Amino acid sequence: MRQDIARLNDIRDRLARASPGPWTLSKIPAHDADGEYCGCDIYLLDGKREEIGGLSLEDDAEFVTCAAEDIRWLLCLVAEQRLIVSDLEQESDAAREAIRYREALRLIATCGYGLNGVAKEIARRALKGEELP
Repeated sequence: MRQDIARLNDIRDRLARASPGPWTLSKIPAHDADGEYCGCDIYLLDGKREEIGGLSLEDDAEFVTCAAEDIRWLLCLVAEQRLIVSDLEQESDAAREAIRYREALRLIATCGYGLNGVAKEIARRALKGEELP
């Protein structure tokens, strides 16, 4: 778990150091040496519309353009899921305690080991979910 936390912190740090967004693309028509059109040059622009890189494939460009926002969203999702898991772990601990408590009551109600009748009756009522005296 600690490695997960360290990796998430590294991701957050890299995201914080990245050029400010939102990142956008700029496509500039490209021409070969003979002046013939040969597609577009694709440039990645930061939130200040300054060029921060060039990309050769449009699919890569789209991926990189969305990366910062996608990572922010994923980090939020991971944080939410970690809270859910933590809640479930706490509920599991409480359930284990309740099972141990119920088993102790069952032993008291059935065996008693030197307990008086009142203690056994209380344990029986607790096991049935009845009001206790």
